This record gives sequence, C-alpha cells and structure tokens, in this order.
Amino acid sequence: MRGSSIGWWFVCCSVLLAAGSAQALSVTAASLGSGRGCTDGACTNQTLTLSSSASGTGTLSLGGGSLTFNVTLPLSSFVPISGPDDNGVTQLDFVNVTYSGTASVLTIGPVSSITSGSATISGTQTPTGAGSSGPFAVSDSLLSGTCTDLGTSIVCGIIFSSLTDFNFDVNGQKRWFTHTMNLTVPEPSTGLLLGAGLLILAVRRQTRATR
Repeated sequence: MRGSSIGWWFVCCSVLLAAGSAQALSVTAASLGSGRGCTDGACTNQTLTLSSSASGTGTLSLGGGSLTFNVTLPLSSFVPISGPDDNGVTQLDFVNVTYSGTASVLTIGPVSSITSGSATISGTQTPTGAGSSGPFAVSDSLLSGTCTDLGTSIVCGIIFSSLTDFNFDVNGQKRWFTHTMNLTVPEPSTGLLLGAGLLILAVRRQTRATR
C-alpha cells in the first residue's frame, strides 16, 4: 500500500509538471486594442475604425516554439472614419466572435515574437443603418505580434491581418479587416512551482518510508 501511495504521488507530480511546461493558460483579459475595416486587402483605404471592445475569455498555450489560442470576444463595435456612414452603415458590430489559431514563435529573453501562423475567425456581423446581420467565417488570417513575460503575467499583442481571407460583405460591399488583440494570462511558472513542491514532498515521504 505504501509503495502504491508513493506511486500515485509521483503520477500527480508528473502531471502537474507536464501541465506547467506546456503552459496551457486561462486568459484573464482579452479585448481588441485596435481594428479597422478597409476596401482592399492591404488596408490602404480605411473606411471603418474600432470604437469599443468588450473583454472576452479563452485559453492560450505558449511554449516549445509555438503559440496556440482560442479566444471569444462578446462585442466589438466599429464606426465609419469619414462622412456619416460607410455605404449606408453607421456602425458595425462583431458579436460573439471567436479567434482561434496556431503560430510559430521565436523567443529571445522574455519576448516571444510570432514568425508565422494563421487564424480562423467566426461570429456574427451586425450593421446599423443599412444591410442585415448574419454569420461570417474566415479561415486564413495571417498572424504577427509578440508575447512578453512580465514576471507575474504574460501579455500578448496578436495581430490578425486583412490579407488572404479576413473579409466579408457588409451591406453588399466587401470589407477587409485587421485586428490587434491584447491578451493577458497569469505567469505559468506557478504550475511548475506547485508540481516541483509536490515532487519534493513525494521524495521525502519515500525516503522516510525506506528508513
């Protein structure tokens, strides 16, 4: 029985240590820091700009040269930047939009820079003034940005590019979008420290049992 108990201690500690090294984290804050809608994929002609963004929830994993995330924002609002409307649209809302993707990162010191990757983005677009609401889904928005380890938390700024597939029709006119999402997650070393602490306790128990 004693050997079996010690075995379970080692199993639990191993699981905790593995979870810490994978750095699977719950997002504590997520919102758009900037965003715009344009008439072209390069976003040289901007028509819409971010007005506000509610905080969302999700998960983020950072480690082993890769970044994986899945975040849902309940509401982000865009307004025209010139004139009273954009083709009759006076406001465009993104409702319950999920951003999910995987990227390769290069880590130097506390900073991990996205070197390549893509994201899927899906939700509901709701225009005010003209047009009708409906679902949208894009599959290949290019990713860039950085994540920085601040010691007590990790802060990421992930940029979703308007190039390739981040576009859909707004009141019959195609609009390309680019978003910058700001994410905050707790410092992942907490899990490692807990796992290491339990592992030390297990070793001590085993040592006492063999005396």
